[in-house]
Amino acid sequence: MKDKELVIVRAISSASLFCSAGLALVLAVKLLDVVWAAAFVGLAAVAVGSRALATRLYQRKKSVDWLLSVAILNFVLIAELALRVIDFEYIAKIEFGYPRPVGAWDYEPHEELFWIQKASAPGVNALGFRGDEIPVPKPPGVYRIAFLGDSVIAEGYPTVVERILNETYAEAGQAFESAELAVHGYTSHQGVALSEMYGTVLEPDLVVVQFGWNDHWQAYGSIDAEKTVRVSDTPVARLGDWLYRRSRILQYVTWLGHSLSGANLPIGEVRVPVAQYRDNLEQIVSIFAARDVPVLLVTAPTVHYRLGVPDYLVELRFVENKASSVALHKRYNQVVRDVGREKGVPVLDLETEMDKLSDEELEAAFTEDGIHLSAQGKELVGALVSDYVSVEKNKQ
Repeated sequence: MKDKELVIVRAISSASLFCSAGLALVLAVKLLDVVWAAAFVGLAAVAVGSRALATRLYQRKKSVDWLLSVAILNFVLIAELALRVIDFEYIAKIEFGYPRPVGAWDYEPHEELFWIQKASAPGVNALGFRGDEIPVPKPPGVYRIAFLGDSVIAEGYPTVVERILNETYAEAGQAFESAELAVHGYTSHQGVALSEMYGTVLEPDLVVVQFGWNDHWQAYGSIDAEKTVRVSDTPVARLGDWLYRRSRILQYVTWLGHSLSGANLPIGEVRVPVAQYRDNLEQIVSIFAARDVPVLLVTAPTVHYRLGVPDYLVELRFVENKASSVALHKRYNQVVRDVGREKGVPVLDLETEMDKLSDEELEAAFTEDGIHLSAQGKELVGALVSDYVSVEKNKQ
């Protein structure tokens, strides 16, 4: 048995030596990262020492059992550090859409919404959305606009709308407030859930609804309507979550398992098929109509039609190909117009409005992905939404 243990210790130590020395060389020569290189040199020294000591103890007929644990721990530590060096992360069960948000670990599972932002995260309110706390009941004299949407709104223009309207109506003493119910990766599926959860509670005077992008991204595992999320708050579950968030090895093993099972491959369907997208928008309209709250549907503008679809959307498998991406986006925006016409709901057609811009102006209104709005684009869209709100408010 001791012969076998010696062989195992020497094999693991040799593998550790090879990996750590190689990584140290790459980090020192290619990446010029002296700190990480020194760490791997230290681990290489541990591997050399473990191998030499195992041989010496074996020759003296002493146990090498404890060195086996040292060798395994050393190898695991090398793997963990290597994954950290290449910045490997894998957040299971959360399909953010594109792009993955900064601070993605500040999100947590939610059974109805799939995920929300942690209320403890910077700039996040108690409901799990960006922005200040939303007082309930609504303060007297406040005109509250609820925004349902994805990262375009979560990173976008509601604060611009709030600022413009408060400046416009300052002398009249009218206060306006934006309530963002938008998170990276959300689809109209979550929009329906949000409408049911907060449609009455937040007392909105107007609801602005803009989805589309994540709805027609490729689905993984299942479409949104068939996804299930189980949230457990037991001590064991909390410990497991704590360990998973801090161990790149656990994340890698999970990623590997999902990859081998095909869970990391698109299923040949989009997250919200077009018929369900139409149904979701109709449900949102109906939920607020039952509360006599007006809804403004908004189409999602883009530069993709004129300036092209970025390569990485195909490479990262959010879309099957560029042609299908363009066709789907146009189709989903048309659904917004159709629902507006059939339900008698106004539509702010940002796709058409922004298509009036020149190529230079259009490009300047978006970030590099052609999806999210730049600071200039937020001002432009914020002004258009504010103009609509002014007209709508004057009717009331």
